[in-house]
Amino acid sequence: MTKRKITPKTDADMPVEMPEATPEGSASETGREGAAPTPETQSAPASDPVASAPQVDWQSEALRLQAEMQTYRRRQEQRADFLIQEERQKLLRKFLDVADNLEKALNLIKPDDPVHRGVKTTHDALMNLLRAEGVTPIEAKGRPFDPAWHEAVTMLPAPAEQEEELLVLDEIQRGYRLNDQVLRPARVVVSQKMT
Repeated sequence: MTKRKITPKTDADMPVEMPEATPEGSASETGREGAAPTPETQSAPASDPVASAPQVDWQSEALRLQAEMQTYRRRQEQRADFLIQEERQKLLRKFLDVADNLEKALNLIKPDDPVHRGVKTTHDALMNLLRAEGVTPIEAKGRPFDPAWHEAVTMLPAPAEQEEELLVLDEIQRGYRLNDQVLRPARVVVSQKMT
């Protein structure tokens, strides 16, 4: 006994019935089923929404979206860099307050006191850390007043021999810069030349 493979029949295997030939127009007039449609009886094909849609250049669209994504990434990186710099400056300003307090302590403690040496070592270590981060003091005393770097706290009349219009006489609080930006302006006493 041999096994035979059974295959299902498809529409292609079925015989096709052809309509009987009729006199011209009689099938359409009587409305018989199976009558072959004529160009007059065929309805207009339904409009295809895909065919009527405007053709899209997918390559151009992909390039445009890729460029938009690169722009978005670049903006996000710039924003992240800005926020990092802002937070870094806030942290460094807090260190400046500690440096100010250590300087005040150094001025109050006698130089021969053993505590003075410990405070000075701590102050020097902090200033080295700030220098390593790009923080440097702003020179103020005896220099012309510059509002970009100095904050005037008090104005005094200038001596007769003063040549500059505004001159920094004294420094109340030291100012610092981070690379080429003001981290904290120097708070100063300014002498103004009277005209």
